[in-house]
Amino acid sequence: MQYCETCGGPVTDDFVRVFGTDDGEVFACLDCATMREIAAGGAATGAETTAR
Repeated sequence: MQYCETCGGPVTDDFVRVFGTDDGEVFACLDCATMREIAAGGAATGAETTAR
């Protein structure tokens, strides 16, 4: 199991594969970002995320 770099929430391997970086890092998850932000690349860059 891997964890979001921003909030520490758990993310699945499939989530990391689809939305994470090439190095397997995730900077946003559904605990700290909306699906719209994640789909726009926020999980790979962290740039699109907003604090909740």
